[in-house]
Amino acid sequence: MISDQYKFIFSHIPRCAGTSINSFFLNKDKTKLIRMYDKQGEHKTFSQFKEKFPVYYKSYFKFCFVRNPFDRCVSLYFLRKRVANEMTKANIKLPAHWPNIDEINKYSFSDMVKKSKETEDKNIHY
Repeated sequence: MISDQYKFIFSHIPRCAGTSINSFFLNKDKTKLIRMYDKQGEHKTFSQFKEKFPVYYKSYFKFCFVRNPFDRCVSLYFLRKRVANEMTKANIKLPAHWPNIDEINKYSFSDMVKKSKETEDKNIHY
């Protein structure tokens, strides 16, 4: 997100309070924000902001929030279980790199961590 009014660039790292930050500024500054997401809703990195908006990048304050990696992993575990079940109930196909719903529901936290190490995950934030 880029704010002209407050002269900042915010990079939303998933599972690190970014939705709250986005909501706060969207409610304050709706007309002057640039939000950067691709078609899949993937969050953009600072290097991607720099490439697309070099003038802003050079002069605006840049920030993001980080989280304890373990807490973030636990949050991701519960999010994926919840989202997978909601998508299945709505007859929406799960992402190709996710296991099927029965496997997801059987997974323990430990299973998810092991599986994520084995799976090629193109999301650079995780």
